[in-house]
Parts: sequence; structure tokens; C-alpha cells
Amino acid sequence: VGGLCSHCVSGEELTVARSNLRSLMSSSNLDESQETAILSSILMRNCTHQTMVKLIWGPPATGKTKTVASLLHLLFMLNCSTVACAPTNTAVLQVAER
Repeated sequence: VGGLCSHCVSGEELTVARSNLRSLMSSSNLDESQETAILSSILMRNCTHQTMVKLIWGPPATGKTKTVASLLHLLFMLNCSTVACAPTNTAVLQVAER
């Protein structure tokens, strides 16, 4: 998983987190790249010494909205305060609908 802090995340923590993520998100039918994006975002929220912004991007119809919606749902389940924004109301509505 690229972009993870080697100081704050050990290999064992990564294995446990991936297993927990799969059990929490089993009904979402995410592919491996979507799971990786969500996992790296969740793990970096616990980093204590650097600030990072994660960008989820790709061509149309590659699952970006599904990935963001799944990430927001997981953050909600973890009781994590979150703000989501997009350049258009339509984009925000699509994320909220999923």
C-alpha cells in the first residue's frame, strides 16, 4: 500500500487492518485498488507526525464515487468526524446516494 507512514504503520498492523476492512466492507463488492485506497486513508488518519491528503482519481466509470462513499461510510462506522465536498452539487448527491 503506497503512501503509508512506515513509522506509524507496521506490517502486522497492515495485515490486521486489511482483514478488518474486508469484514466491514464485505457487502460493498470493492476491488483490490478500491480496498487499498480506503485502507491507506484509514491507516493514515492515525499518523501522529505528518499531515497527508489522499486523492482518489481516475477515468470515468472506474469506481471513484463508490470508493469515496465506502470510505465515508467506514469513517462514520469508526465514529470519525468527516467533511466531504465536491465541485458540483450533483457529485455530492451521487456520493450521498451510495
